[in-house]
Amino acid sequence: ALEWMESLGVDITSTSLGYSEFDDGEDSYTYKDMDGKTTIVTQASEIAFTKGILTISSAGNEGNKSWKYISAPSDGFNTLAVGAVNSANKVAAFSSIGPTYDKRIKPEIVTQGVNCFRAAAYTEGYSFGSGTSFSAPIASGIAAQLLSAFPFLQNTQMRRAIMESGDNLDEPDNSRGYGLLSAKRMLEYPNLKEENNNFILNKMFIDENIGESDSIFAAVYDPRSDDQPIGLMQKNNGYYSLDIPSYPLGTKLQIQFYIIGESGSHSNLSDGIYNFIYGSLEIVRYTDKVIPQTYNVYQNYPNPFNSSTTILVDLPETTNLKLKIYDILGREVKTVFDGNKLQGQHLFFWYGNDNYGSRVASGVYIYRISTSGFTSAQKMILLN
Repeated sequence: ALEWMESLGVDITSTSLGYSEFDDGEDSYTYKDMDGKTTIVTQASEIAFTKGILTISSAGNEGNKSWKYISAPSDGFNTLAVGAVNSANKVAAFSSIGPTYDKRIKPEIVTQGVNCFRAAAYTEGYSFGSGTSFSAPIASGIAAQLLSAFPFLQNTQMRRAIMESGDNLDEPDNSRGYGLLSAKRMLEYPNLKEENNNFILNKMFIDENIGESDSIFAAVYDPRSDDQPIGLMQKNNGYYSLDIPSYPLGTKLQIQFYIIGESGSHSNLSDGIYNFIYGSLEIVRYTDKVIPQTYNVYQNYPNPFNSSTTILVDLPETTNLKLKIYDILGREVKTVFDGNKLQGQHLFFWYGNDNYGSRVASGVYIYRISTSGFTSAQKMILLN
């Protein structure tokens, strides 16, 4: 289904299913399998994300059952798991909890999933229903509003804006994640557009006390410098935009927004301070959410693999990075990447081919990451 939807150019998918325990006589998954890379359906969801789709999934309705944890594919690294709350913003007892087996926070967000008014199947009427199968579609609809307002956004940017728009941002946990998703906060969250190697800052303001003669300014600056240039934002189809001046690749920058009235009165908007790394498109409240503290190379997934495999790497600093594939005798097979990479977490893909584009034989291969001060290698198995 994901392959079919991707072929049609779908931008957002909502998946109201979960795989964990199966009928008697079938092998069930275990909690250990909820690691973001083991189950088939999670692999499919993550592949869809790498192709530009925002993948959203119900967290599951096992919170008050023996399983209790999120189920696949909501355990995916990039798949947004959505839990359920009631109209008082209390987590539903049935809403599945985290963390994933490898200790990542799940679900990422919550929306209403208790007593939701819905069309009643097989009738012409309406009724009420409960479950995270109602929560995920609500989150998907809100995500669609964001993409309608800013059609240029990438799925990684949408995912970040959704998580940053929760009401539990300061203390995310494994029952409500980053909190209750707010369409207003999400639409107001600033974003970046890259155009001809330049970056454009965009922001919508909803219900702000902005007068007709007031002007919106943004300060984009290196916090290590005393220079904090302020630029006038231009109105642009319902939101404001500013061309960001050039900085060296990898510079950590901060953003603040101001209103300046006709009389020269000057006031901060209530958003606070945002952070981003020049060269990246993700804006965050807290940089430690997207900047790993140490180098790390994860086991590839899937492994063994047939057509392609994914290699995940953490970089605590902007650096020159090499990722090479070797056969078991140590001979170089493929240079997957050789160049500069920004701080953050990065995905790489190997399709089982060599430097000449030819398919290589089945067997054990080594992938090796190297920077100026770090080297690490892992084994993987290709099955043709």
